[in-house]
Amino acid sequence: MARGRERGRRSDLVGRDVELETGRALLADGARLLTIVGAPGIGKTRLARALLEDAPHRFVDLAAARDLGDTCAAVAAALDVRALSARSADDLAGAVHEALRTWSGGALVLDNVEQVVDVTASNIERWASASAAPLIVTSREPLRVPAERCLPLAPLSVPASDDHDPERILAADAVRVLLARARARRPSFAPSDSEARDLAAIARAVDGIPLALELCAAQLWLLGVHGVRERVESGIGVLGSAVRAGVDRHGTLAAAIAWSWDLLSEAERDALARLSIARGGLDLEAAIALLERSEADTLAVLHALHDRSVLLVEERDGRARYRAYEPVRAFVSERAELGAARARHATHFAARAIRDGARASSVVRRALLADVENVLAACDHLVDPRSETSDAALGASALAAIAPIYTEGHHGPIDRYLERLDRGGEVIGERDAGARGRVELARGTVRSLRWEIAEADARLEAARTWAERARDRSTCAEAWLRTARLRSIERRHDAAADALARARGAIEVGVDPAIDALHAFEHGSSLLVQRRLDEAHASLARASALYGSLGDAAREARAAANAALALMHAGRGDEAVETADAALAAARREGLRRAECEVLAVRANALLEVGRIADAELAIEESLAIARAIALHSFHAAVRGVLAYVRLFQGRFADALPLIHDTEAAYRASGDRDRAAIAAAIQAIAAGALGRDALARERLAAVRAVDSAAVAEVAEIAEAHVALVLARGDDAIERAASRARALAAPASSHTSDARLLRTLLARAIPELAADLEVGVDARWFRVAGGPEVELLRKRAVRLILDALVAARLESPGVALSTDTLFRVGWPGERASESSAKNRVNVTLTRLKDLGLRPLLQSRDDGVLIPPGVKVAICNER
Repeated sequence: MARGRERGRRSDLVGRDVELETGRALLADGARLLTIVGAPGIGKTRLARALLEDAPHRFVDLAAARDLGDTCAAVAAALDVRALSARSADDLAGAVHEALRTWSGGALVLDNVEQVVDVTASNIERWASASAAPLIVTSREPLRVPAERCLPLAPLSVPASDDHDPERILAADAVRVLLARARARRPSFAPSDSEARDLAAIARAVDGIPLALELCAAQLWLLGVHGVRERVESGIGVLGSAVRAGVDRHGTLAAAIAWSWDLLSEAERDALARLSIARGGLDLEAAIALLERSEADTLAVLHALHDRSVLLVEERDGRARYRAYEPVRAFVSERAELGAARARHATHFAARAIRDGARASSVVRRALLADVENVLAACDHLVDPRSETSDAALGASALAAIAPIYTEGHHGPIDRYLERLDRGGEVIGERDAGARGRVELARGTVRSLRWEIAEADARLEAARTWAERARDRSTCAEAWLRTARLRSIERRHDAAADALARARGAIEVGVDPAIDALHAFEHGSSLLVQRRLDEAHASLARASALYGSLGDAAREARAAANAALALMHAGRGDEAVETADAALAAARREGLRRAECEVLAVRANALLEVGRIADAELAIEESLAIARAIALHSFHAAVRGVLAYVRLFQGRFADALPLIHDTEAAYRASGDRDRAAIAAAIQAIAAGALGRDALARERLAAVRAVDSAAVAEVAEIAEAHVALVLARGDDAIERAASRARALAAPASSHTSDARLLRTLLARAIPELAADLEVGVDARWFRVAGGPEVELLRKRAVRLILDALVAARLESPGVALSTDTLFRVGWPGERASESSAKNRVNVTLTRLKDLGLRPLLQSRDDGVLIPPGVKVAICNER
């Protein structure tokens, strides 16, 4: 028991500003009985002291109290009530009540009340009503009396598992506690990026519980950050280590949890043990299955465990999830016999994965994502031949069912998932053809995403073989569609068409809507590779709509992104940006990381197409960060290739060179000769700009070695660019410039790469990017001494160009918004926002196609002719 005027240790508190403010507001509002409720080691005592900082109070430690008599005796002693031994518990309770009526010593703090709640709650309420000062209680469960106001304490915030940004990690409250305690011993401690990630993992492993963080921090100087992480994640006893006096009265977290465990009934202990098997928590459906109780009984026991602060209740996508605190889960797993419960856990979550994995809805998939760790644990149990309740077919089928969670990039790195799939295929053998077919399909799909083409082919062929044996037509059709994708990557268009036809032969239209959507997607993707852009856009737009009708937001966004890619390659850059923006919004709304990564890359390409370099840089760097975070290795190289383009347009050739080198290597390894050759052409341009003649010529030779129509145009532009920057002597420079002018002029390029490189080439010719002659009222224009372009009969085009020229001359650097351009181009007309935007975009595209592409810049605030472009109004032609 502590008495007298005490000061709270406010400086020790981290991340409790909201709770402090709330507690003080409740007290200021007249609360007479305030109960601070929370889990073992959560920091209830410290918060109580901090609430009363600079205020007189008496502190009563009731850790040793076991009944009403013990409680009353401790409180009476704190209030200086005399002749304690001669009184009964009821007499002492009355004496405390009377003493509080005249008490002037400030607030009374009753600490650690949970073990005597049932026998003291009504008396504590009476005492609070008698006292002029507030009465503050700390407990692991509320008193549940009418006058009580509760202040619940949650764990401190921890970094998200997919957040690798050191600055954000070190700003999380739980990590701040670790840092503060570490620096108290070693003030110069400055964690490296890898140590920051280790600190984040430690914080997550102990659920942000302050006492657990204190115990871990006490070991940092001895074991190192990584050493503490390894011990905490493996369950080795850091959390049972003794703490110096003054840190916490419990001494060890294990002791604090054991205290709470002893206060539970046998039925509550059994329920907590069963629930503790779940990883990352579980919902009501799973809780009913694990507890083997009715819904009403399950809810009652969940409520009781939550009230006793050993179970967290969290909300995810509008649904409650129940989770034992991680240290509590570890404590229980060491003390309870869980064999039968683990078998129920495995069977329930495997069956649920198979049921929900077959549904395309993103809502269902998000629910499955919440339980992915449970599903993986279930599968590990079921495919383990040493387990008495193993079921290889069930476990392997469940693994295959959650493939979309990994292939769509929802759940981080796929390496461990692929290892599990491989093991599942080996264990199941030939016992279940249907399950084996589904596993092989998942293995092939994952490997195709990693660009392991040969292995993906083998797995998809095996999937078809097993599916045909099991008469599983949907699996067979999907395997053919995945094969079609591989053939498209290899530019084997006839083989891709054959695979698409075989997929349609395996299952008819309308039988399986998901297969119909996938067929439209793969067909459109194949057409996109063949540069049959209008057909590709139509098929991909249809795929996006089909996926939307199925509620599959991830694939809907990816199909829309590919549709934007088709628009971009067709030179419809503004429409491509608009389509990509819509897809990006959908991906972010649904939290679809892989889709977001891919759409951002497409958006960056489209932004480059319309000259928005700074916006393209932001988009591609964000895409690259996501690719790293979810270990999307197969896409990582392509994203770096787009970033290389951005660096070229920024004139940062030295930065572009290593980026595009890595991209070329990845494409070459995947067998994509065309993309590898285009990457080599970009390398040649960067090398030439840096004066590295030998490398530039060697890369050009590699480009010429590829006989492909898709590469030929790019090769010609790259050769002109290199010749221009390497030319020496007046005659050579003039010949190179003349060739560059001819190639930099607008042309009907078949690829976005060619158009971007033409624009880049134009920038290398100063006079081409600097001159624009415009007739009166923009009736005609001429770029860099080129031919005149007549606009007299193109009213909207003429009016918009006239406005852009006027803005350039009168207000350099000011962009004209879509709304302004619509009013200029169609004076007096009214249209919906979308219709007006479409009209303006179409007109701007016409201007670009007529030769103004290098001279028009699109920004978030509108369109302009940049200040660096020299513009002249000509009265005569």
